[in-house]
Amino acid sequence: ETAGPFKMEAAWLKMQERTYLRLWKTDEALKVLAWLSERSPKDAEIDLDRGKVLLAKGQLGQAVEALNESIAKQPASNPRAYFELGKALYQDGKVGASKAALLKAVAQDKENTEYLFQLGLVCLAGDEVEEAITHLQNAERGAAAFPGIYSSLGKAYRRKGNQARAEEYNNKFQQATDA
Repeated sequence: ETAGPFKMEAAWLKMQERTYLRLWKTDEALKVLAWLSERSPKDAEIDLDRGKVLLAKGQLGQAVEALNESIAKQPASNPRAYFELGKALYQDGKVGASKAALLKAVAQDKENTEYLFQLGLVCLAGDEVEEAITHLQNAERGAAAFPGIYSSLGKAYRRKGNQARAEEYNNKFQQATDA
């Protein structure tokens, strides 16, 4: 008897999908996700992963659709889907919609440095300098992993007209990236 996709454990299929994605075998990853979706049609994580694969393929519209499906299945506790949706909408030039999605991600995971950083960048792109500074300062505790936070704070303070603070953060960025 053959061991088709429906006989494999879901955990193994998810691992296989992530391996395919790391190897940039996106079509294979999408096939595995289709099998998983047939097995577990209510699983929001499958749609999230499909959205991420479609983003990697550059299929922005389909990625946004998949991420919205993930959110529809699990709107109250799906910060990663909101985050990925925010990034996709930002890539599509939809700054307001991107900000709305990222605000939901941050509301569901207030301590996530990556979410706060991206929200700060989107606010900066939307010329909301004070709000950008607030989010970037909240993200600053994770700047060791995301040194771009320092650079972004420098840009925000420069736009605000505070050259001394801008220089301070630019120096922190230099120190963090020279190490």
